[in-house]
Amino acid sequence: PAQAGGCVVVSANARDVAEACANKRSHDKLTRNINHWAKKNGLKAARVGYAQTSCSKGPVFVCTVSAKACP
Repeated sequence: PAQAGGCVVVSANARDVAEACANKRSHDKLTRNINHWAKKNGLKAARVGYAQTSCSKGPVFVCTVSAKACP
């Protein structure tokens, strides 16, 4: 994750044949990444900003989501 002032930008991506499924999967993966970051840094909770999502269509949908997490 990219760090700035104690906060980090965490991102995750996922792919699926359905856009809604890829979107949900990427958000679930983002949540796991944020929880992992918080646990690794000894935090019981982390504040998370708005999660921005973008999806692209190829043979399958690929959705990328990123959010800012702060202690």
